[in-house]
Amino acid sequence: MTHFDTSLVPNGDIFIGGEWRQGRGNPYKSLYPADQSVNMEISTANADDAREAVEAADGRVAQG
Repeated sequence: MTHFDTSLVPNGDIFIGGEWRQGRGNPYKSLYPADQSVNMEISTANADDAREAVEAADGRVAQG
């Protein structure tokens, strides 16, 4: 049983520039603190994802 609403983070993705997408960092396992069971595996950002997020927030288009 999941201990929190996983619909808040679709597919464990990250939100950049108005879109949910897979992060390019190492996956992170979210644990329920009461029993240490895994809620879900969450995508994390790497440096390129962070740069793209800053550019998107600044209104610039990230260059691939």
